[in-house]
Amino acid sequence: MTVREITAILVCWKDAGEFREAAAALAQARARIPSGGVAVSLVVVNNGGGGPRPDEVEALWPGATLLTNPSNRGFGPAVNQAARVARGDVLLLLNPDTRAEGEPFSPIARAFESGASVLAIAPRLVELREESLPAPGADEVLVETICSAIRILVAFIITLSIRAPKSAVFNFFIYSRIRTIT
Repeated sequence: MTVREITAILVCWKDAGEFREAAAALAQARARIPSGGVAVSLVVVNNGGGGPRPDEVEALWPGATLLTNPSNRGFGPAVNQAARVARGDVLLLLNPDTRAEGEPFSPIARAFESGASVLAIAPRLVELREESLPAPGADEVLVETICSAIRILVAFIITLSIRAPKSAVFNFFIYSRIRTIT
């Protein structure tokens, strides 16, 4: 698969300040993409108020799409809403408290281009605190591993729902989830 464009999706709820920092970091990272590299677009969901204003979004990322919900629909429904209008071949799901460092877009594109079997990737998350963090114990490592697996599963499900909504795997997931809940 050739990745032509990555769409970053930011879902905001009462965190306009965090959004400004996240969008600024994404814009700086996009400026570092080598000439002729992958394009990057942005879709922002103001999920129930307290998020960024249209003029703020446009100032930080000209041409970004801003979707505004009158109430907080939840992260998953807001991501699905953004995915429907996203232009990218790949979706990068971010919370407003995340910051892009360096230029992450080319490595993301390369990961997807490395083989047809790649459906989702999960970035390595690092703390932004200045102080040193203690080495993680077994419980922290287990929690981090489980969280990484959940991120990969969510990205995989979103990818399937966008790329192959009629696929047997996607239908199996929906059927299994409904059976588990009821």
